[in-house]
Amino acid sequence: MSPQARIVGGQTIQAEPGESFEEFRLRVRALAISEGAQSIVFGGLPDGPVEWAQPPGQEEALAEAGTRATDEIDLD
Repeated sequence: MSPQARIVGGQTIQAEPGESFEEFRLRVRALAISEGAQSIVFGGLPDGPVEWAQPPGQEEALAEAGTRATDEIDLD
């Protein structure tokens, strides 16, 4: 799976085939700046298989965590 990023408040962008992560990062950063975004989230975890059991309390823990589990790059 190729890297992806989401411009906070904007769109999700997928890396082009053969694009290095550094090229991808620079392209997404330029797009974010042109859209006036303040941050970009790179990566994240893929969805787990449907057959995986959800541990007790996971839904509540995720709701409490909110967006604190994201990797962010400050554009300033």
